Amino acid sequence: MRVEGWIDANQERVEKAQASRAKRSAAAKKVHEKVRAQKRALAFAWVDNVEIVLEPLPDDLIERANRRFPLRAVVDVETEKGLRAFVRHCLSNYESLLTLLRGYEPWLSEDLYPRLRSRIDAIVDQALMEWNRCTTEDQIVGEVVQIP
Repeated sequence: MRVEGWIDANQERVEKAQASRAKRSAAAKKVHEKVRAQKRALAFAWVDNVEIVLEPLPDDLIERANRRFPLRAVVDVETEKGLRAFVRHCLSNYESLLTLLRGYEPWLSEDLYPRLRSRIDAIVDQALMEWNRCTTEDQIVGEVVQIP
């Protein structure tokens, strides 16, 4: 009851304090949003420019991929997800980039992951298409490769 009495007696002072608090809160929120936008811009710049390293694809790529990710009996290099996963996880620096990405704040890493994934997928796709084009004709029937 004493607090309510003081508030009633000092209504003008209370309103002034509330207005001041609201003003400080709005200013702090503006600064926080600016800092968050800067962090986001730096993180997106990192994802867009980080070096993605891909080892040369070995001649026995399908056999090695099949040991890690069981593939179908007849592998279509263009559509086989296990083959892409093997190249992404085992022949690139994707895992170390994911570790770095997880170091960002959760609200940010959730936005960064799809961007990193699309970059590496494009590189893996290009490398697999080049590998498929360069493999010898006796291993390829069209673009379908038989697992020995």
